[in-house]
Amino acid sequence: MRETCWVRASTANDARLIASIKLNSAGPAGHSPSESPWLNGLLVTCNQDVPPLDFGNRSLMTVSGETYL
Repeated sequence: MRETCWVRASTANDARLIASIKLNSAGPAGHSPSESPWLNGLLVTCNQDVPPLDFGNRSLMTVSGETYL
């Protein structure tokens, strides 16, 4: 995934973890979940923002409108 997404979380680390889980981004086959690109601050930026629509806690919404509950 290479688009902006919003994650409702209390911290940037929680947001990264939720994105990693919701998008099943464990990286290439044979790699551990801790190697997910969502957990790497050099690859993914976290900023506090207000999403365009309200969505549930611990959910993820993309700029294109997809929602991962």
